[in-house]
Amino acid sequence: MVEEFQIDGPAWRPTSWTRLHIPILPTGQTVPFNASFPAQARFLDWGWSSLEPWGVWSDGPSAALSFSSVSASQKPIDLVVDAWIYVRPETPLLALSLTANDQPIGTWEIEYPQTTVTLRAQIMPEMWRGGDRMTLEFDMDRAIPLESLPPPPPRMLGVGLLSVRLEPAPMKID
Repeated sequence: MVEEFQIDGPAWRPTSWTRLHIPILPTGQTVPFNASFPAQARFLDWGWSSLEPWGVWSDGPSAALSFSSVSASQKPIDLVVDAWIYVRPETPLLALSLTANDQPIGTWEIEYPQTTVTLRAQIMPEMWRGGDRMTLEFDMDRAIPLESLPPPPPRMLGVGLLSVRLEPAPMKID
């Protein structure tokens, strides 16, 4: 599959690259990321490894994915991410931040031995910037640099993405 990109900025910087045609993520539909669904890789931007039978690992301190939505700017919508988190006793804490179109939507601290998480964050209408495109960026930080860990070999992986979905945000009753 060939993808078309627009490059705004230095070509070596991943954030300079924007796909011209991004896939639609319908509200209520779960997008699984694994080798059984190779077409789902079209949602993945930079910072991901290859799809594996169970999902896809992040490949460094940050990773991004993009999608569009037909109901993008109408009302708040919940983002639900099912993931594995790579933590070990030697690196007991992973701080994970998530941004939507460069605006913070959530921060989590995952501690050993927790390895599976469901992250929920709300995307507000103004975060779409009047359009229908969304780029989610996962930023990972550890208290201990992975390079200084004892065996098994350190991995620069932090998030194993299993699936993503959008859900209607619950109505608030005052």
